[in-house]
Amino acid sequence: MRSSSAPLILAMTAGFALLMPFADTASGQSARSAPAAEAIARGNAAYGAQDYRTAATAYEEALRRNASNADLFFFLANSLDNLYTARLKGDPLNDSYLARALDSYQTAVRGGTPGVRRLALQYLVQAYVARDKADDPAAAEQLLLEMIDASPDEVTNTPCSPGCTKTPAIRQVPNSNCSSPAHGSRTTPGCI
Repeated sequence: MRSSSAPLILAMTAGFALLMPFADTASGQSARSAPAAEAIARGNAAYGAQDYRTAATAYEEALRRNASNADLFFFLANSLDNLYTARLKGDPLNDSYLARALDSYQTAVRGGTPGVRRLALQYLVQAYVARDKADDPAAAEQLLLEMIDASPDEVTNTPCSPGCTKTPAIRQVPNSNCSSPAHGSRTTPGCI
C-alpha cells in the first residue's frame, strides 16, 4: 500500500531483520531460521529499494523455510499490495497480487504482534474501502469495529486517505433502554 507510513514500515523491516537470527534459537530451529533470515534480509533490502517483486519472492521463500513468524506475512502483503496496479484491475496476475495481499494481511492480523496486527488491520480496511481495490465496505466496517473494540481510544482506527485529518472513531454503546426489537435500530440514538 502506497502511503505515508512507508518510513514506519522501513524502520520495522530493519528491526525485524535484526531480530530474525535469534527468533528460533530457544526452540532449536536455528538451522532452519538461518536461511529464512537470509531471505528476509534480501526481502528487506529489496523492499527498501522499492523492488516489491523481489521483496515478495524473498519473503515467500522465508515463509516456506519458517512460517512461524506471522509478522512476516505483513511484509509479504505490503509488497504484494504495492505490486497491484489499480488501472490493471481485471487482469488475472494483477488481481492475484491483491488477493494474495489480502490473505497475507489477514494472516498477520490473526498471528502478528500487536503493532503489526494494527497496521495489517489498517491496510486491510484501506484495501476494502478503495473502489479500485477490493471495494467491499461491509468487510471494512467489520474490521473497523474490531479495531475500535481492541483500542477504543486509538484515533488511527478510522480510514483516512492522504491529506485528511483523522478524528477519533465513535461507536455507540448498547443502551439498557434498547430491549425491544424496535429499539435495535441504528437510527435510535444510543442503541446499536
